[in-house]
Amino acid sequence: MKRIVAIALLAGTVMAADVPRAPAPDAVVLLQSYYRFTFVKEVQRGAQTLAEGRREDVRGQVDRVVSRWVAGEKESIRASLQESFGARAKEVFAFFVGRYTEAEQKGDGAYLNALNAQLGLKPAPASYAALRQYASDAWQKERIAALGAMMGNIQTWVGLAEADRKAPTLETWLARDTPAAPAARPAKVSPLAAAEPAMPDFSSDATSGAVNVLDAYGARRAERRESAAAEAQAAMKQVAEERRAAEEAEASARSAAAQREAEAVKAYAQKLADTEKEAMEQRQNTWSARFKRLGVAVITGGATAVTSGIGAGAGAAVAETIFD
Repeated sequence: MKRIVAIALLAGTVMAADVPRAPAPDAVVLLQSYYRFTFVKEVQRGAQTLAEGRREDVRGQVDRVVSRWVAGEKESIRASLQESFGARAKEVFAFFVGRYTEAEQKGDGAYLNALNAQLGLKPAPASYAALRQYASDAWQKERIAALGAMMGNIQTWVGLAEADRKAPTLETWLARDTPAAPAARPAKVSPLAAAEPAMPDFSSDATSGAVNVLDAYGARRAERRESAAAEAQAAMKQVAEERRAAEEAEASARSAAAQREAEAVKAYAQKLADTEKEAMEQRQNTWSARFKRLGVAVITGGATAVTSGIGAGAGAAVAETIFD
């Protein structure tokens, strides 16, 4: 328990980009995880607002895309905590969030000094506001820009989809700048061809020794059987090869058609994006500013921006969300 209390007094975020392989101090992992969680909750709230009052299919697409993103973020946060704290990750994180939110709300200088000592920042932030500002500028800058771009894109798509039911899907819209995957190569062996039964081998009934008329006749008959079997096998092999070639050609044609269709949809999405470029950039900047304000907002009231309270209750709720 002493180690947990000591760790929970720490705070942290991701290491600087120029030393990505360096192990992050416990304090860095804890504070970074908490800050990332606040962004996750803000994305959920923002997406809910954007989808509110929209058509059911529009709401469904926004919910699916954002839910997958949230699940990925939670998994990443959880993995980071478990890598540092193992089986006690949930307990340690809950204690830290509870203690940090309570200290920030009260302006606890002793806690901040201990936190700064573990973070090793020079000069040490003199206030919680300065600490959050540092985190926003040094640790969260790229994340804030990426979140602003994502939400600005979603907001733009919602408007387009509401106006035009033929608009690309939200997934296509968000992936319009991603290079298309190469057409899938058809399998070289057809299951049907592989399933063709093989003809059994035939062998002559002739035996060594003196050759009489009956033996010669039997030998010729065996040769004819073997020749007929070989011809049948060759014919079956040719049929199987022709079938395999036809199936490969059909699969290749379907794959090429699907790729052409995907490219056409992405091109249409890009055309729409070009017409919305200026407005979309403004939306992205607005969202980025919103996330930045969240990043530097110090707890001053009785509740955090992402929980219904502070202290142990808030810590338990946040940890439960990440480790559910």
